[in-house]
Amino acid sequence: MDKSNEHNKCMLEFMVKRFDKAAFQHLRESHKLSQEGLSRELDISGHTIYRWEAGKAKPSQMAVSAIIQKYGQEILNDNFYVYYMRE
Repeated sequence: MDKSNEHNKCMLEFMVKRFDKAAFQHLRESHKLSQEGLSRELDISGHTIYRWEAGKAKPSQMAVSAIIQKYGQEILNDNFYVYYMRE
């Protein structure tokens, strides 16, 4: 694995561990999306979004990656995963 891929994997692992359910919910609500609406955008189940926001589960690395690809700038602006953006 090259250094870039290794760095990205470490960052995703870190983000999953530091997942902030309140900040995630704020991000969703700031886009005026229901849990079901966001689940359609990310191609996951609405129940999964509910579990993340209720603190019953954390997103996988693949889900975090999808969130970043969809909401990268908003994540930075809303301090959702500001730690990810620091290098």
